[in-house]
Amino acid sequence: MNKIGFKDYVPVILFVILVFLSYLVLEPFLLSIFVGALLAYITYPIYKRLASRIKSPTLGALLICILVLIVIIIPSIFFVNGLIQESYSIYILSKQKLSIGLFSDCQNSFCQMIKSFSNDPQINYQFQEGFKSVTTWVIQKGSAFLVSIPAILLNLFVMFFTLFYFLKEGTFFINNIFHYIGMRKKRYLKIIGRLKEVIHSIIYGYLLVALMQGFFGTVGFFIFGVSSPLFWGAMMAILALIPFIGTGVIWVPAAVIIFLQGIFQDTNILVYKGIGLFVFCFIFVSSLDNFIRPKLIGDRAKIHPAIIMVGIFGGIVMVGPIGLVVGPLILSLTAIIIQEYIKN
Repeated sequence: MNKIGFKDYVPVILFVILVFLSYLVLEPFLLSIFVGALLAYITYPIYKRLASRIKSPTLGALLICILVLIVIIIPSIFFVNGLIQESYSIYILSKQKLSIGLFSDCQNSFCQMIKSFSNDPQINYQFQEGFKSVTTWVIQKGSAFLVSIPAILLNLFVMFFTLFYFLKEGTFFINNIFHYIGMRKKRYLKIIGRLKEVIHSIIYGYLLVALMQGFFGTVGFFIFGVSSPLFWGAMMAILALIPFIGTGVIWVPAAVIIFLQGIFQDTNILVYKGIGLFVFCFIFVSSLDNFIRPKLIGDRAKIHPAIIMVGIFGGIVMVGPIGLVVGPLILSLTAIIIQEYIKN
């Protein structure tokens, strides 16, 4: 019987070390790689048609990258820039109002009630401290965003790099990976098929809910007299697809502004409109994220809604906003693999 010496373990130890070091190298970019792969999956049907027409896979992948840049990244940059400018304007306006007194020209009963309530020294102190905390938070986040711009650009480069090569070579990788993980081809294809259903359902759920949120946002803005309701509804539909922004960026400030206009202009109608818009959007726009989306995703994917819901919250805690997609995918894939191996 041959003795197993230390030298026999060297290749295994070296392999484990290299895998660990490779993880450390890739860890800062794992989310960018994931997003790039997901975008490649979503845009692959367009790429396939485009590449077959121009007879160049490389040029086809490059054109898809440019298309994604135009459709997603560039509008996001303009939106963030506009959002920063609007936020700064609101901050300056709020500071001016606080300096001269929010209720100096207000005489209606509703305003007088708030004024008497706010005259309490303790409440006034808490309000000032709250405003100071919000201001500090905005300044800190703004500074952190500016500092993180180089890292954001680097992650965008990795994302588009991944998108480009997954479009060109992702099909070959997916079709042959079972050789490397030691799984039977039949079982592997079955798991991949179920995973495709889950990905389709998650994308379907997000798109449909985003359109519903845009529609109800348009209706709410029209009912309560907000200018350009169709435009803002379209903006909400777009922002509903971006987890770290969401529709609340549109309808919450709109409701607050209308409410404050009613107070400052001594008009109860605007005050009630602001409250009505907030309640309407909270019920018919915001609640869709929490109730309708998990149901749509779970039914279409044949995955229990509890798995989807836990995946959403767990994903957010684990990796931040992109966890809205990562969490459900990880738990769904785990459930699919467990079901497949239990059956066999």
